[in-house]
Amino acid sequence: MIKRLSSIHISLLAAAAATLIGLAGCAGSTSRGRELPELRTSTDQSVPERRARLRLDLASAYFENGQNQIALDEIKIALGIYPQFGQAFNLRALIYAAMGYYELAEKNFMLATKFNPKDANLWHNQAWFYCQTNRPQEAQPFFEKALQLSTSAESTKTWLGYGICRAKVSDWSSAESWLLKAYKRDPRNLLVLTNLAEVRYELLKYDLANQLLTEIKDNFGWRDAKLLWLAWRIQQKLGRIEVAKAIELELSKNFPQSSEWGLLKQGGFDVPTK
Repeated sequence: MIKRLSSIHISLLAAAAATLIGLAGCAGSTSRGRELPELRTSTDQSVPERRARLRLDLASAYFENGQNQIALDEIKIALGIYPQFGQAFNLRALIYAAMGYYELAEKNFMLATKFNPKDANLWHNQAWFYCQTNRPQEAQPFFEKALQLSTSAESTKTWLGYGICRAKVSDWSSAESWLLKAYKRDPRNLLVLTNLAEVRYELLKYDLANQLLTEIKDNFGWRDAKLLWLAWRIQQKLGRIEVAKAIELELSKNFPQSSEWGLLKQGGFDVPTK
């Protein structure tokens, strides 16, 4: 709903505008003869760059629609137009990774960062590729490079990915430290909350893990069997048997076909500490 400005607000805006006009006049009088460069926009791209960008946008849409072969054809055309298009190599790497062609994916990730060495997102994607293909140690320098280049908005994603990757090798303390950075930046991020709770469970920090699960339940509800399974294990560790039974009932009722419910029925869980 659009709110009407009061006369006071209008006066303040007018005064601010007048001040800015005055400042602009002063600036003009002291910087005659000196031209300031304009910000680079899409119209500053070369014709080949713009044409390649259009083909890449098409490729991205085809990829999102599951039409990988057509997407690869569009990328091939884009690179024919503009051979140093790092983002095209990045998208081709993502497609190859999704298709299971890991060697081709790695080759294209390397070309992406070669041609766009200052793009934090490309370094992050290569790091995440190594993490997802069980090469977490190789991922580490790429995560660190991504963090060196990333903006504050991009950092959260990379801290989260780095934390998950360290958890894959059971480096729980390091995983917690990276996930905590992400949590402080974005405390309402469900992926951050869930992974940090998992890591704290592994670190035997059951009370802290339970606090995170309370935040998840209050803000998102129990969205899947994985969350309920973690909640059930934490309540068992805390000795809250009645609460655990209520979670068990919810798991059996809402996710009876889940692997988590199967594990619980088979007794595939830790012995309670209390």
